[in-house]
Amino acid sequence: MARRVLLEATGTTATGRPYMVTRTPFGNDEAVITQPATLASGDSTRGLLFFHGAGSNHLDIGVKSKWRLTRDAVIDAGGILVECRGNGFSDVGDETGTRNWGREWSRDAYRAAAEIAEERFAVRSWITLSRSMGGVNGKYFATRDDLVAPKLDGHIDNAAIYSLINCFDSGKFSLHSTFRSGLDRDGFMAATQALDPARQDPQLWQGRKVLVVVGDADTTVVRADHGSQFWSDHHSVLNIAGSTHYVMRGKGHGTVRGTFETATMANFIKSCWEQPRVTARYKGSAQVRGLFDIGADGTLVQVHSVGR
Repeated sequence: MARRVLLEATGTTATGRPYMVTRTPFGNDEAVITQPATLASGDSTRGLLFFHGAGSNHLDIGVKSKWRLTRDAVIDAGGILVECRGNGFSDVGDETGTRNWGREWSRDAYRAAAEIAEERFAVRSWITLSRSMGGVNGKYFATRDDLVAPKLDGHIDNAAIYSLINCFDSGKFSLHSTFRSGLDRDGFMAATQALDPARQDPQLWQGRKVLVVVGDADTTVVRADHGSQFWSDHHSVLNIAGSTHYVMRGKGHGTVRGTFETATMANFIKSCWEQPRVTARYKGSAQVRGLFDIGADGTLVQVHSVGR
């Protein structure tokens, strides 16, 4: 059965590449896919699966200006961005999916969104991006989902939840009303054992590339309880050469002062999806062959050269 695809918006990256944002309804949700305008059904591509926080919705990374540098990095690389509310097939969710984080139907929603993307395109690999409350589902898909995890290129943790027990102990995120109501600490620990990223086997992250972005003035998702704790617990098993723990001084959680840091995320995406190194030839007083990388500032960095 053909799915209904609705055009939501169009745009152009800073480099001039046109893209479009579409919505595909399913259940009580929508898969929102942002793609290069020239990408046709069945084409090979790479995807970024975005898990939004409480202050956002399913039209966030594809539409909002605050994500432009990250969005442009994906589109300019020929990739797609995929997001949803998180309601899935549940009828008790809300517009933003805030009441869903960590619940089983929310994982089903993101899985359905990823499957819809893979029905439309030949998605050969994924990057997962967790923002705030999206940290629970994002880490699950990066390590345990059998569609996304086996072909993961990298994971971005952006001021994202890591330890549900730390959430409970600090009374954050209205856990008693939105997640597991009426439970004492022991009951909460038992109920969240399978979902809590902090209580999973660190070896699930073996060899993964990860970018952890945290603000040291974040009092909502406290750095020491979440992003920095995640890094401390896992850096020894990560692909450490391809991973970064990025701490922003004086930064909080919200969009004004916040930890979005899309330039850093854009550079991480480029590093995960970088093209193989090529040999460059140029002429001077002698012909030289050089091997180059793209530096963090966009300049060419020569890493090796030999004579003729």
